[in-house]
Formats: sequence, structure tokens, C-alpha cells
Amino acid sequence: MAGTPLAGVNGRVAIGGVALTQAKWSVKPKGILLPSTNFESVAADGLTYAEQIFGIRSAAVTFSGFWDAAANPHVTFGIVGGAQILNVQIFLTKTINKCFAFPFFSVEDVTVDDDVTGLLTISVSGMSNGPFTYPF
Repeated sequence: MAGTPLAGVNGRVAIGGVALTQAKWSVKPKGILLPSTNFESVAADGLTYAEQIFGIRSAAVTFSGFWDAAANPHVTFGIVGGAQILNVQIFLTKTINKCFAFPFFSVEDVTVDDDVTGLLTISVSGMSNGPFTYPF
């Protein structure tokens, strides 16, 4: 078999080094492309091609899992809409300690769901606020 896959079961979401009871996460880093095509954007073949540079970089983050009655996520971790949270880590796998690290994280949206046939769950979405690191 080529490559070495990782099982999603070993992921983790942590705030301030404390693991949350989450079951799913997503990190979507992006860079905004700024058009920089100009009158001099002519290639060696004599044709003009679009040019661009990167402007602002950010990462959209979501995570979800069960709402933990032993560690109320709103109180224990400050997970409320409009909050700035410090030191959010999204682990690829806790067994090799590789994670996206967000020193500052802006909480945009918090959804708490209840279903009579399931668990009380929480879903969080937000954005990086300043620099962040990849799981190198």
C-alpha cells in the first residue's frame, strides 16, 4: 500500500491544552488572490496572461460534538458567538501530536441542537484571527 493513512478517530480539538468532547472538525485555510494584471503582463510568447498576488490569508474552522454537561462549553471554554478564544488546537492525530494551531480564534457561530432520539450537540464555526500554523 502506498502512503500512510491516518484514522479520523484519533483527531482532537483542544482549547488552552484541554481536550473538548468533539467528534468532527474541518479546517479550510485560504488566501485571497488580488488581481495584479497590468499593461506589462506579456509573456515571452507575446500573449498577455492574468497575474495575481496573495493578499490576506485566513482559515475557516468548524468543529462539533456532544454538549458536555461535565464541562459546559459556554462557561468552561468561553464558546459563545462573538468570543475571541485563545490557543485553539485542531489535531490531525493526538498520537503523533500534529495540529493546526490558532493562538487567537474568533467564534462566529454556535449552534446547540437537541434531538429526542440523540445527544445534545454543539457545532462551532469561526475564523483564525492573526497568524496560525499548519501541522508540520
